[in-house]
Amino acid sequence: MKQNKYDNERFFKNYASMSRSQKGLKAAGEWSELEKLLPNFQDKEVLDLGCGYGWHCKYAVNHGAKEVVGIDLSHKMLEVALDINNDKKITYQQSAIEDINFPADTFDVVFSSLAFHYISNFEDLVCKISKCLKKNGEFISLLNILSIPHQGNRIGAMMQKVKFFIFQLIIIIMKENVKSIS
Repeated sequence: MKQNKYDNERFFKNYASMSRSQKGLKAAGEWSELEKLLPNFQDKEVLDLGCGYGWHCKYAVNHGAKEVVGIDLSHKMLEVALDINNDKKITYQQSAIEDINFPADTFDVVFSSLAFHYISNFEDLVCKISKCLKKNGEFISLLNILSIPHQGNRIGAMMQKVKFFIFQLIIIIMKENVKSIS
């Protein structure tokens, strides 16, 4: 099921009023810790899944990325991204995250922040990410685990069983081993 709440006028207006939407990464509560975990972007080809306003795309370019592709299903989010985080090294594409179909070994870094809870088939997505990720590439995902659906989604079901999370957000970094998943 492909969810696109962000093109709903009321939902988008509320999202746009959030501090993180208006002020960018530094206004995001998780940013101070997430930034420490990001890889060196110098001369890397980067894919941002669920790029929203493009804040992470622009960050990667500002830190040396050779090329960044930002994927988002919402045309409203991409309109804002093109307005406030446009760069000749960034290509924004309107697509559902689960519909990605890039050639093998395309990206050095695949990144996603707070978007995977909209995905119904996480395993298929990981296989697609694994395919497009170069050898020794890095996959970084920030998950909102309390929002991950549990019906038909093994990671969501697993997260529902775990009762001792201190933080609502968990950061998963997979390096190199992503290739062994597929």
